[in-house]
Amino acid sequence: MNDKKQQGRPRSRFTAKEILGYLAIIAVVVGFPMLILKLLEPPAAGSYQHYASPILPLSSLSGGERVEAERLLTLDFGVYEEEEYRYQEEVLVTDTYTLTNPTAENVTVELSWPIVTDLSGEAPVISVDGQRTDARLLLYTVRERSLYSADDFEQYCDIYLTENFMENGLEPTPEWDVPVKVYHFYNIAYEGDQANAWLKVSGKYGKTTNLWTRTYGACTEEKGGVEIIFMTGEDAWLYVIGDDLEDMTINGSLYRNLGGIEQQPEVEGVTFELETYESTFMECLWEAAAAYVPEDATSGTELVTAEMRYDYAMRRIVDSGNQLPGGFHDMDTLFYKLYTNKQMIYWLFPVEIPAGGSVTVSATYRQQSNYNSSGQRHGYDIATTLGSNLNFASQRVRLVNTDPVTIAEQGEAQNLGVNLNTGVLEAELDLTQERYFIDLEREK
Repeated sequence: MNDKKQQGRPRSRFTAKEILGYLAIIAVVVGFPMLILKLLEPPAAGSYQHYASPILPLSSLSGGERVEAERLLTLDFGVYEEEEYRYQEEVLVTDTYTLTNPTAENVTVELSWPIVTDLSGEAPVISVDGQRTDARLLLYTVRERSLYSADDFEQYCDIYLTENFMENGLEPTPEWDVPVKVYHFYNIAYEGDQANAWLKVSGKYGKTTNLWTRTYGACTEEKGGVEIIFMTGEDAWLYVIGDDLEDMTINGSLYRNLGGIEQQPEVEGVTFELETYESTFMECLWEAAAAYVPEDATSGTELVTAEMRYDYAMRRIVDSGNQLPGGFHDMDTLFYKLYTNKQMIYWLFPVEIPAGGSVTVSATYRQQSNYNSSGQRHGYDIATTLGSNLNFASQRVRLVNTDPVTIAEQGEAQNLGVNLNTGVLEAELDLTQERYFIDLEREK
């Protein structure tokens, strides 16, 4: 009887496990809709889901601290009419500086224009007193703490100032001078009517081996074995660092795709010639850099020398640890990234400013926007003095050809003080304020 009464008695408290369970249910019921709303809510004006880079000011390698600078930054939105809407827009930037030498002697200044871009497009047009000048490139190889990981202006500044971009770019090229066994395949041909016939190199390698190719060769690895395929009609190089491949076989094979996932049986009719010799990795990388031809030659790519390709690739190899054994890599992919990956590029050129005189320098280039995937909002940040050693007397910004854009309506969409509706398109920048921004939408 006591047991029966005990079973019918209502409980006056919950166990800790039950309380946690109820709280979890409440959190899901209440929190899930709030989470959905949060995800659907667009970022506040002036903040972006995808941060590109601010428009950076001119600086110098030497002599900049001896001159006074006045800056006029022009943002031309007329280029918007050239293309339909896209997430990441571009504005045409013309950044102009009047540099004055207040001293009683001539001053030579080695100027450096930092622009975050890639080399697949047109190079910036840099002029001195209205005459176009040639500028040499200084490339910064992005390391682990990449600028592209920045989520906003503050984080970008932190990375930019602590990475010492200019100093790192001027450091000597690192060395990785290890012996290499080279397999050079040439006169690779196929006599047959099958599509996608390749030359296949198979073998086994251990943990002390590092494999490289010069041109792209698809590679599949399984249980210590490797298969590398090379296109017919082109020379191919396989570089073996460490222990050589074991049980190497070379024959023709058919593939439906470069990954070798849908491999077909071996095919007859693929012929080749082979030479093997000893070299060093530095020699092999240099030969590959000298032979590389970019896919789309532009005025930007034409300025890249073999030395730059070699330097860029070697820095990435050493910084990323790709020189460690047990991996497969190809050199052409590294060279390709030099042209297509956005990176910090310094455009360097000297100017001589006469005693008591002035020189005007300007650069015209396209700047990609920061943007949000939801909606059509995008924008641009302007850095007034970030990383610059010039003595600024004043800075102004001017907007032109603004018909294709409107200032975003949500929140504080800009701090320039301009007004597209009333025609106030020029503003003075406060040099004590590092960041200016404008948040835009395409004109509907």
